[in-house]
Amino acid sequence: MAAERRRLPTLSFFRTSLLTLALGASVSACVGATNPVTGERDWTVVDEKRELELGHEAHPEILNLYGYYDNPRLQEYVSQVGQALVPHTHRPELDYRFTVLDSPMVNAMATPGYVYITRGMLALLNSEAELAGVLGHELAHITARHTAQRIGQQQTVDIIRLVLDVATDSALIDNAANILGEAHLRGYGRENELEADRLGARYAALAGYDPEALLEVIRILKDQESHEIKMARQEGRKPQVYHGLFATHPDNDDRLQEVIREANQHRSDSEVLVRRKEYLRHIDGMAIGPAEFEGLLRGRYFYHRSYNFTLAFPEGWETRNFPDRLIAQAPGRDMQIRLTLIERNARQPSCDFLSRRFENLAQLRVRATEGFSGCQARVWDSRSAADILVLEHSSEIFLVVAAQSDRPDAFRRYAGAVQETFRSLRPMTKAEYDAARPPQLKIAEAKAGDTYAAYAEGAEWSPYPEDQLRLFNAAYPSGEPTSGEAVKVVR
Repeated sequence: MAAERRRLPTLSFFRTSLLTLALGASVSACVGATNPVTGERDWTVVDEKRELELGHEAHPEILNLYGYYDNPRLQEYVSQVGQALVPHTHRPELDYRFTVLDSPMVNAMATPGYVYITRGMLALLNSEAELAGVLGHELAHITARHTAQRIGQQQTVDIIRLVLDVATDSALIDNAANILGEAHLRGYGRENELEADRLGARYAALAGYDPEALLEVIRILKDQESHEIKMARQEGRKPQVYHGLFATHPDNDDRLQEVIREANQHRSDSEVLVRRKEYLRHIDGMAIGPAEFEGLLRGRYFYHRSYNFTLAFPEGWETRNFPDRLIAQAPGRDMQIRLTLIERNARQPSCDFLSRRFENLAQLRVRATEGFSGCQARVWDSRSAADILVLEHSSEIFLVVAAQSDRPDAFRRYAGAVQETFRSLRPMTKAEYDAARPPQLKIAEAKAGDTYAAYAEGAEWSPYPEDQLRLFNAAYPSGEPTSGEAVKVVR
C-alpha cells in the first residue's frame, strides 16, 4: 500500500487516478504505414514517431503505478535475454528497454519501445527459455504495431488502460476513460494474441531458445489463473489474472499449439537453450509479495517500513493488501476496515481535513494514538456509513482508517474491535522495523520425503502458501518435490 498522491478520499477510499495520456487527434487524420510483419498498410492516427513518443510518455506512469524493482543484477539479466531477441524481430532498429516491475501481480506488458515483466511473473517461470518466450510475446505486440492499431480505432485513447490489461479489485484502472471496451481487459483480441505467440516463439527460436517453452508458460499461467479464480470466489472478490491469450484460451488449444510449434522451423541445428539453472540462480533472493513501499501484512498485523507504522486488525478478520489500500473484512462480511495513505496539505490539520472533505459529519472529535495525533468522525451517505480516523503521520502524509458498513447494527456489534484497531496504529519498534522485510524466494535442493506442505508450515507470506509453492514450482495442484530437484521456497 503506497501513499496516494494529491488525492482526497471518497467514502470508499478508492484511488481515482486516471493516468491518462490522450491523443488529441481525430480518426479522420489517418496516416499510412507499412506493417513490418504483414507488409500491408496500417491506417491509423498514429505514425511511428508518435507511436514511440507515446511509449516514452507512458514509461514513468507505469513505473509510478507498479514501481521499479531495485535489483540491478536481475534487471540486467532480463534485459540481456530481451536484447538477445531484438535482432530477430521485425523492427530490430528500435531502441528497446526491458524493465522488471516491483509488483507481485502476474503480468507482462508492452508499450512502443518498452517491455515490462513483474516479479510475480518471474516467480512463476522456471527457465530462461520461458522468460524468452514471454518477452518475445510482448516484443511481438510492438513489432506488429498492435498498440498503434488499437489507438487508430479510437479518437481519444488512455494508453495506460490499453496496456495494463489486468483485472484488479480496484478502481485504479476502472476509473479511467472507458473507451476501450471490455475486450481490452482480456488483451488485444484472439487474432493479435495468436500472432504475438507465433512471433514470440519465432524470435525465441531464432535466438537459440526452445520455442515450445512458451507452451509450458501457458500451462503455468492457466494453473495460476484457475487457483486465483477459485480463491477469489471463496473470498467474494474479483480475480486478478494475467491478460491476453494466456488467460483466455486453454493450453490444449490446437491452434495455439500449432502457431507456437511453427517456430521449430527456425531452430538451428545446435542444441536449443533452456537454461533452467541460470534462470533460478538469477531469481534466487527475489522479493515475494507486496513491495516494501506497499508494506508487509503478516496475519492480522501490518507493518510499513517506508512510513514506520504498524497496526493490528481484529482476530479472525480476512485481510488483504492492495497497492492503494489495506483492507480487513469481518467474518460476516458486514463490516470492513480500510487504511489509506493520503498526501496532505502541510497547513491542514486533521479535523479541518475531515470537515472540508465531508458534508455529513457527526461526533467530530480530536483523537490520538500512541505516537500520532488526529481527528475522528462518523460520516454517512445514502448507502453506507463510516467511522473515520485521520492521523497526522508527518507534514506530508495522513493515515486514514475507516470502518465502513451499510448496516447500522454492524457498528454496534463491532464497535470494540474497530476502536481497538484504531488505537493499535503506532510507530514500529526497532525490532519490528528490522523484521518487517519482504520474504524472499530462495532456491533449495529437495531431499527425500520433502513436501510442499512441510515447506509451507507456519508461513505467513501467503494465505495459501502450499498452493502458491506448487504454482512457483509448476507442480499445481498436487505435485510434490523430487529428491535432488532444485525447488523454489520462501524464507
